[in-house]
Amino acid sequence: MKYLLLLIASLGISSCTPVGAPDPLCAAIANPDRYVGKRLTLAGHAQMQQHSSTLRSDACPDRSLLIKLDQNDSSDASKGMLSPAGAFFTELARRRGSSVVISGHMIRTQEPGVPYALVVESGSHSH
Repeated sequence: MKYLLLLIASLGISSCTPVGAPDPLCAAIANPDRYVGKRLTLAGHAQMQQHSSTLRSDACPDRSLLIKLDQNDSSDASKGMLSPAGAFFTELARRRGSSVVISGHMIRTQEPGVPYALVVESGSHSH
């Protein structure tokens, strides 16, 4: 009887445990219209491919978000003048992929098949 009461008590406690919040990156990928124009800080795995860079989460590994440098960014690596976003992408190019935390704003793109992107304002790489 004592064990049965302990089992019932433990079941009652575990059923009251709140469910964890969804991964913010997965939420942004699933509902991008909700985030267009808003500043976001997202964590994930950034990877640089030949023509684009993406951000992924282990919580939704089959989906990714395009990450971009602002087209008006005036970074010039040859002169050693890099914005925080320029420095982030320079390091990403060196590593080809890394765990990151990125801050930026969500936009609608004009690119076929890639309707949304996060324009990076700053970011950091895990060591």
